[in-house]
Amino acid sequence: MQDQLVQQGEKGIAVITGDIIHSTQIQGNEWVNNLQLVLEKEGQQERDWTIFGGDAFQLKVTNPAYAISRAIFLYAEMYGKYDIQLRQAVGIGKVEHDSGKLATSNGTAFRYSGRGMDNIGKKKLIVMSESVGFDRLAGTMLALATKIMDDWTSRMAYIFYTKMSHPNKTQKELAKILKVRQSVISESLSRSGFKEIYGMMHYFEQELTSK
Repeated sequence: MQDQLVQQGEKGIAVITGDIIHSTQIQGNEWVNNLQLVLEKEGQQERDWTIFGGDAFQLKVTNPAYAISRAIFLYAEMYGKYDIQLRQAVGIGKVEHDSGKLATSNGTAFRYSGRGMDNIGKKKLIVMSESVGFDRLAGTMLALATKIMDDWTSRMAYIFYTKMSHPNKTQKELAKILKVRQSVISESLSRSGFKEIYGMMHYFEQELTSK
């Protein structure tokens, strides 16, 4: 699968381009600071991520196998912490020109990501690459996943984010971290489709790292 997405010998990466859903309805400008706090953990500003156009951002993921998982993680964190939802387009491809800054770098990963945002419509997450077959499969699976995510509350998103941040911790340990009953963790993870969405993310990671 990887050989179909990025030709051998080329530097394969993923670029996530996203924006804030209904940003004009959010009062104040605090969400910009919140988005920056989230992205600062992803690397160096301008080189690895940037905020532009008022309500949009771009993030480089050096290992494309984890790009879809990263996009879902960002969504869960922003919604869970700040009650802000994202639309994101993942472009998987290559870097043709790396200037050290996202704004002036170029390649198929950048173009697919930008094209994805142009066509994202009301979807929350889409993927574009050189493999039409992979894109169709990913589109179908992500449509089902985001259908579940549409029913998340911000609290469910935060518990989902916390579990992704601590994948090896038990529900009992997560309950201690969040200072809630274990039954709250169990019910929330079940309702948010954590098992199913996590399985989907693992599937994509395997497909994108297979030879």
